[in-house]
Amino acid sequence: MLPDETEARAKLRELFEREFEQFNALQLFSVALIPFPLKIQAHRGLDRAVVDVALGLYVKACRQFRGIQLLSEAGLGSDASALTRGLFETTLALKFVLAPRFVPRRNGKRLPNVKGKPLTVRFRARMYAANLAFEKLRMLDRWRATHGLKRKGVMALDTKAIEDSAQHAEGVLGAEWTARLKSAKSYSGLNMRDLACSANFRTSYETFYRMTSWPTHAVDADAMFAAESILDIAPSPRGIPQAIGWASLLILQCCDLVNSQLRLGRDEEIRTWATRLGARQ
Repeated sequence: MLPDETEARAKLRELFEREFEQFNALQLFSVALIPFPLKIQAHRGLDRAVVDVALGLYVKACRQFRGIQLLSEAGLGSDASALTRGLFETTLALKFVLAPRFVPRRNGKRLPNVKGKPLTVRFRARMYAANLAFEKLRMLDRWRATHGLKRKGVMALDTKAIEDSAQHAEGVLGAEWTARLKSAKSYSGLNMRDLACSANFRTSYETFYRMTSWPTHAVDADAMFAAESILDIAPSPRGIPQAIGWASLLILQCCDLVNSQLRLGRDEEIRTWATRLGARQ
């Protein structure tokens, strides 16, 4: 344990009692949003691939949100912020896949359409899946070029399955989209900033996402000092309101996307949460 951790947790519960209660209620709501057994109402634009990607990302978001809750309650604000950055990326991926319409822009300019490959929800779900296949192939290629991994490392992988999966993905996407994804090394064919701007998350990217890169990439050593020459290793309230505030807005966005596309019928509850959080719907 960290110094004074037990006492600090007790003080944090008193200091953020209302915030922690609301955070916990939202966490329970987000998990309960997906009923089991799950029955999806089929409609145009929705198929098994879309549902699988959407549910996979949504479960990931719920787990990240729970992690942020635990870190915040433990007084580890900078670590909660780092995980909130991950939740931002998950939310962005979910919006890329499930948004009714997505217009990709690079440096503010709309990318040309690809003939015969419109960016429908179904196609975007396949782009997301294809990128993982390309990522695995890139890893395999790097292992083959890395001393010490050329033999033992590569032998541990199912190289044929990786190569076949990437080849299949290329066939699904076509030459142009394959080239865009491989060049950008992303599921959208865009870098993170352009993807965020295309998804109307530009302000969030330029503020919250940039600031949370500091604890994520270990460039915030100065934040470990409470004052000059005084290390701050004990849990503290620093950064906790910001982390739980941003995380709450992000998980609600995820709830809204999944509820809308899978037609779960929880519209009124989500509107109520948006009012409580002061979020724009």
